[in-house]
Amino acid sequence: MIETLEYYPHAELMGLKAGMEPIPEIASIEGWQNVPIVENREPLVALQKYQGRRLAISPQYFIHGFRNASFEQEIRAGVFERLLLAAEALPADYRLVIWDAWRSAELQKEIYDRYYAQLYAQFGALGPDQLGQLCQQFVALPSVDPTKPSHHLTGGAVDVTIMDDFGQELWMGTGFDDFSEKSHTRYFENEENCISERDDEARRNRRILNDAMCAVGMFTGLATEWWHFQLGTQAHGITTNQNAEYGIPKNKRRGGDV
Repeated sequence: MIETLEYYPHAELMGLKAGMEPIPEIASIEGWQNVPIVENREPLVALQKYQGRRLAISPQYFIHGFRNASFEQEIRAGVFERLLLAAEALPADYRLVIWDAWRSAELQKEIYDRYYAQLYAQFGALGPDQLGQLCQQFVALPSVDPTKPSHHLTGGAVDVTIMDDFGQELWMGTGFDDFSEKSHTRYFENEENCISERDDEARRNRRILNDAMCAVGMFTGLATEWWHFQLGTQAHGITTNQNAEYGIPKNKRRGGDV
């Protein structure tokens, strides 16, 4: 099905107000592990070959040398279709950039372990439980439990940003995986945090991205990471009062784990 999908789907998209409207409050995903999964068996789609006028791929973990990262990025077919809608809704000459999509359990553990080590070096006096709580504010615990898999392991979560027509990523206030308060999606909606023209630029760009992904693409975001969005996952389900559609993709399961 996806192989014959027209790259630029014909659809009536909501007009965006170019970053004028504030990002709404983002619901908590606490308790997402309890959302039932009714797997719809959509395949994963390899994204590199679909790069073009409105879509770009920049696999951050591969670029930054994570040993378990892959250059190829994959996403569920239904998520891919919504990404195309979101990309098409961006202002002219902007492209949606995919930083990370489906993520293996091994890569999830590598990300978690690296960040935990950073926290340990900074806050070594804290105990393991406290360090774990700090770590999980930004990085989910690796999980191959079929009833509560890590978000990216399902193929329904994606990390994105926006690129201009010169190939430069727009200023969003932080880079990818900047695990600080500035990465909170609504950080610059607080006037006390938006004190310079550069801050105002970041606020506008985050609004444009959030509008395209949520208002048009029907994704939901995270309060702590402006770049992270999900569709069909348990995290999406708990904020939309629906069952999840995506568990661990069949071709990515490990016999001893699921």
